[in-house]
Amino acid sequence: MTRKNKSIERVKDGVGVMMKKTRKVVNDRLDSMEETLKHGVDDVGRRYFSKLAQLQARVDGAKGAAREQIGEVKSSLQVNYLQARKKLLPLQRDARKYVQANPARSVLIATGVGLLFGLAARRRAATP
Repeated sequence: MTRKNKSIERVKDGVGVMMKKTRKVVNDRLDSMEETLKHGVDDVGRRYFSKLAQLQARVDGAKGAAREQIGEVKSSLQVNYLQARKKLLPLQRDARKYVQANPARSVLIATGVGLLFGLAARRRAATP
């Protein structure tokens, strides 16, 4: 072989070795980047699910507080209803006795009250 051919062979071998080293470096860097990316994605996933769990806990707490308030309001309404009913029963009995004792007067009173409600409703409907 001539000297020129030997030089070309050495250059080819050197280029081949550099290509192998370059491939190894690039592959190592790609593996490192892949690993970093995996860790980053895992970290983001953990943070996301952590925030999701916190949000779910807040929602559950709000639901519990709302249920508690609804229970309190319901209980209060039941108590108020029973008190009002207890107070209105004697009035209902007195009204029934009055109507039985004065049927004609009761009909006239009911007619007058109905007329007043009708006039009031008509005025409201006419007002823009």
